[in-house]
Amino acid sequence: MSWKLKYIKIKNFKFFQKEFILQPNGKNVILYGENGAGKSSIYWSLYTHFQAITKTEDQAKKYFLPHHPENLRNRCSDIAEKSYVSLCFEDGRGTENILTDGNETCYISNPSSKEFMNATAFGSDFLNYKFLSSLFDFKNSEENEVFDIFLKQILPFLSFTETRINLDGSDSHDANAASWLDWLNREIANLPKYRHKIHTIDQRTDECKIFKRQLDSFNRLLKNEINSIISEANLRLRDKFHVDVIIHPVYHPASLKYNNDGALIFPKLLLHAEMTGYKVINRNHITHPKSFFNEAKITSMALAIRLAIINQRSPLNQGGGILVFDDLLISLDMSLRQIVLPMILEHAKQHQLFILTHDRSIFNMVRQFVIRKEGTKNSAGDPDDYGIWNKDWYACEMFVKESEDGGTESFFSEKKDYLDRARAHFHSFRVPECANALRQCCEAKLKELLGTNYQYAIDRNTGELTDPSLSNFISEFDKERKNKNFPDLFPSIDGDRQRILNPFSHDDIDTPYYMGELRKALDTMENLSKVKKRMPVPISRVGDPEKTYSFDLRTTTNAGEEHFAMAKFCFLENFSVWEYEGKNYPGNPKVKVIWTSESSKKKRLKSMSKQVVSLKQLYQACYKSVSLNAATVASVLDQLIDDNTHRIIEL
Repeated sequence: MSWKLKYIKIKNFKFFQKEFILQPNGKNVILYGENGAGKSSIYWSLYTHFQAITKTEDQAKKYFLPHHPENLRNRCSDIAEKSYVSLCFEDGRGTENILTDGNETCYISNPSSKEFMNATAFGSDFLNYKFLSSLFDFKNSEENEVFDIFLKQILPFLSFTETRINLDGSDSHDANAASWLDWLNREIANLPKYRHKIHTIDQRTDECKIFKRQLDSFNRLLKNEINSIISEANLRLRDKFHVDVIIHPVYHPASLKYNNDGALIFPKLLLHAEMTGYKVINRNHITHPKSFFNEAKITSMALAIRLAIINQRSPLNQGGGILVFDDLLISLDMSLRQIVLPMILEHAKQHQLFILTHDRSIFNMVRQFVIRKEGTKNSAGDPDDYGIWNKDWYACEMFVKESEDGGTESFFSEKKDYLDRARAHFHSFRVPECANALRQCCEAKLKELLGTNYQYAIDRNTGELTDPSLSNFISEFDKERKNKNFPDLFPSIDGDRQRILNPFSHDDIDTPYYMGELRKALDTMENLSKVKKRMPVPISRVGDPEKTYSFDLRTTTNAGEEHFAMAKFCFLENFSVWEYEGKNYPGNPKVKVIWTSESSKKKRLKSMSKQVVSLKQLYQACYKSVSLNAATVASVLDQLIDDNTHRIIEL
């Protein structure tokens, strides 16, 4: 699939008043949203946009018109303001296709846009937990009749293998199942009547014969689709869910009532079941599955059907293909989640996935599945716990905060790290949560800057490795800061640790005084987060005498004399560089000098050969050998490793 969703823009629709932008840039999305933050509004915005292809332009616009009784506009929006949902698809080669559904314009008015969305809808699907519960949610006295559910949630996105023929014999070029049924229901009024029986359809006319053939074709095609879906669902029940049950669809076809001005009798679809297994004697159909099976089997049956439907939605080249899951896993126990989630993620090979949830455990579960599946690591070699943990995945979080006008609005976190969580909690006045997130942020950032060799402490009593305290991290950070000649920009960290970063250290933590301290601590973490770490020398090259670096300095005096100083060495310690506000602060690791050569008769480098010295000592000796000093050359703090030549060079 080439076309993928680049961004979604929503304004004055459902939860969102101000323009909200979700920008996955073609990646799969896992989104956590706390209750009331607008997560489900994203689901319904996408759903409404896709359903517009099955409607007239007036029907599609009604959801955005302020005076229409069925409008879904944000209740705080001004009636004069625009309301819209806009999607931008990108083909991977820089070509964009922007389609907008709103009160002023609707993409279906443009034939090429409608054709694109028809192809996209064919390869897309929407699923939430309500659909699963509705498939078998019938009393024992009721038939398990689900056609209305299919009509609302399946048929609008189902394309037949044939197109419908109009009453005049022309090809409609429309294969959509919902559109086909709507045409059948609508065109009955245009069928000719008997001259003397003005309320009875004349079955002898060409129009009626064409209509009857289209009705028969609809029934045949829909029954084939249903049988195909249920057949695959039964295979999933057997092979994936390991449930000894077979689902039997019972389809009652749509029919035409010829008298009383004619009427279309809609189809009926019953879902029956049959118990399998070598011990089962009675194989009769179970007409009321919910009254017979436990919740786990009922849920497995519903999931098998829904996943079978999705599996038949292969994206077309001329369109995109997205699958949107809104809290699908929320009603499942852990054993079913372990079965279903890999099935969902498998669809990422062909579709762009949107997994939305208000359950953080599900959010983390998806993350862990992706990490295990892809083996994703961050630069430190550890699982990437925040942000985009895989090049094909985009993670984000949504929280509720108080808006400037006293209402509420969504706080959208794109980075998904501890600092973003702290910001969200601070704006929502969740003081203990904010302090706790800041503590996690501080620990994570100091671990990143210090490296793995500082991430463990030795227990004085047992001699075993343990996790160091935040106090240890702060102490080691201060030592490393001095080693790098990094300015003392964060002197308040240890005080923040003692007063703020333990959220339960005060009886009255919600007072304005502590809110002020929390604001200062948040500012400190904001600035600390700007410090970036680079590792110019890969860890794999440290300590290996075969993997060397060198200085090669040459100068020419005014008299034309040439001087040179060369040194080859290997690193014995990790070499890291901190970057802050455009300046570099390298460390001063130990190196082992392999050999030296120089033009100076003083042989300043000779004494260093085969010795262990600091990088700064070797650097300065090389410059002195060619008669340069600190007043005429850049300091060691302005030097980095050039990975291409493995030389120390000036920036």
